[in-house]
Amino acid sequence: MDKTYQEKMFSGLASLLAGAAGLFSLGLFASMLATDTVENASMIWFLPVTGLFLLAVAINFAFLTIKISPRGVSAGYGVFHHNIPAEDLTDIYREDASALAYGGFGIRFGWKDGKRRIVYNVIGKPGVVIQRRSLPDREFVFSSNDPEKVMSILRAVKST
Repeated sequence: MDKTYQEKMFSGLASLLAGAAGLFSLGLFASMLATDTVENASMIWFLPVTGLFLLAVAINFAFLTIKISPRGVSAGYGVFHHNIPAEDLTDIYREDASALAYGGFGIRFGWKDGKRRIVYNVIGKPGVVIQRRSLPDREFVFSSNDPEKVMSILRAVKST
């Protein structure tokens, strides 16, 4: 494998809803300031902090990016990334479990068949499972638009 494979997936409705809720919160705060209807001091902080937090979440988790190179695989949402070196790959297979099986989309931690898993997923996309040599997280799962192609590339990386 000579070049880097990259895939980017939009996380969809969840990010749009978080962004809309953040904008609503900031708009409500601006409206309260403009009409001088802020009666509770805690509201002065709650609405803008909540609005900015929801916007940050929406922006950070809007896209899942997968990168595969001869050095290994990286998956990330915004500022959060998980990297696995090529020499750490032991097995690669497809999983069709929905995001609901992991409690939603985004970054998840859990167990399956006695193995700790880290999951970077997007609702409605199949997953690729990577089994690793190292502990503590034996399995890494990430969503993909084309899991067959990704698995083929990862197997080529593993064999080099």
